[in-house]
Amino acid sequence: MHRQQRYLRLSRTRVLVCAAHGGGDATDSDYFEERLRTAASIRAVGIGADYVYPSFNSLSGLIDYCYDRGIAYLVILKRRSE
Repeated sequence: MHRQQRYLRLSRTRVLVCAAHGGGDATDSDYFEERLRTAASIRAVGIGADYVYPSFNSLSGLIDYCYDRGIAYLVILKRRSE
């Protein structure tokens, strides 16, 4: 094997959709519908996408999850401050 092949991509998912609070948490279940719609919109154009259940406590945990699985993009949904 060549040394240039650093890792085997473990997932067909290219984009992971999550939600965040002001503190960076990705645990807000209120975003479920938005995460589902966003992932479906991305899939509709032929890109592998999935959404995160509210089980990660930090943004760094999500980044590690993506990195470990070869997921290239993380979409973070956050409500606007008014």
